[in-house]
Amino acid sequence: MYLNLSLSNQNPQIGSGGLFSGTINILAYCLPLRKRPIAFGSVGGMWGIASVAGPLLGGVFTDKISWRWCFYINLPIGAIAIAVIILYLNISRDNNPHNLTIWQRILKVDLLGASILIPAIVCLLLALQRGGSTYPWSNSRIIGLFIGFGLLISIFIASQLYLGENATLPPRLFKNRNVVLAFLFAFLFGAGFFAIIFSLAIYFQSIKGSSATKSGIQMLPLLISTVVSSIVTGGLITAIGYYVPIQLVCMILFAVGGGLVTTFDLHTSTAKWLG
Repeated sequence: MYLNLSLSNQNPQIGSGGLFSGTINILAYCLPLRKRPIAFGSVGGMWGIASVAGPLLGGVFTDKISWRWCFYINLPIGAIAIAVIILYLNISRDNNPHNLTIWQRILKVDLLGASILIPAIVCLLLALQRGGSTYPWSNSRIIGLFIGFGLLISIFIASQLYLGENATLPPRLFKNRNVVLAFLFAFLFGAGFFAIIFSLAIYFQSIKGSSATKSGIQMLPLLISTVVSSIVTGGLITAIGYYVPIQLVCMILFAVGGGLVTTFDLHTSTAKWLG
């Protein structure tokens, strides 16, 4: 049962990854370079809304209807998005100079790499989720999952080197310092941001005794600040043309905020966690 649920959860995660990268690619094709920062900032704001409002809506569905509606709700929203893209999106064919058919372009997708990477990530997630809780870290199942992850990720790397420009991650990307640092920045920021979201939800429900719905409401300050900062920073980058100083300031504030969250306890006042 647990394995089936874990594997089933990978489908929406795969879809969400494709949606985010697809959105960025569409904006890159449709907008000139000078307008992209504000657009990407707006997308970041929407991502922030979804990241924080998701637990709120999930809490409402769980308390009032059924947890299954956390997944059902994606069907009408996805249908509307697909209809809008089909009806209104018109990207120039300049990005297809060889006039390849849709089927030929699909065949250029790195299905081999995806078929290796997905089970590798599943092995890692299962090991991290079950290790130390369901099974001790020294259990053969957990060790086997880590070994499986290591073997599969090694095969994935080899496949990327073999496929070259047709790979999911072309090796040439890792020769560009800016790209590598951008990957590292996104990974570290995402790890910290989602850790704060999940830990706050657990804190409000387990320590403060809030319901799933109320804990989502208590996280609204995080939602509002995330949206505002994403849009404002996108506008600033568009206006001044420099992004590194803004990133440094934002990460300093993020680190300070994360440090303050570690001071929360049973007796933390509303004014303190709200600020």
